[in-house]
Amino acid sequence: MIKATELRIGNKVLYNNRIVKVVSIHRTGDVFVNQEGHVHIKEIHPIDLNRNLLLKYGFAEVHHGIYSYTFRELTEIFNTMNEFFFRYDGKFIASFKYLHELQNIFFSLYKEEIKITRLALLTN
Repeated sequence: MIKATELRIGNKVLYNNRIVKVVSIHRTGDVFVNQEGHVHIKEIHPIDLNRNLLLKYGFAEVHHGIYSYTFRELTEIFNTMNEFFFRYDGKFIASFKYLHELQNIFFSLYKEEIKITRLALLTN
């Protein structure tokens, strides 16, 4: 289960087995998501990060399990034992498992959203 304090406007989450975008978060536990209106926080779920999602969100696999971000130098993610690690300029910044966590780490470091490639727009 996701806590409302983990979410940020723009995060991608699962609702009814579909990827949706958070457009508003309220302290009452209601979350507004695109195309669905308001839903309770208990009805949304995190999206497990995987290779395909990383590729859709602008990362390129440079070596088995190691990804670099196409739009930012020195930004890498690597996957080991079902957990992802964010590395910048050789320094480990954070570990995570879910897409919204990656979005939040990226935004906190760069003050910008992860760029979504055209492929991601066509499939989400």
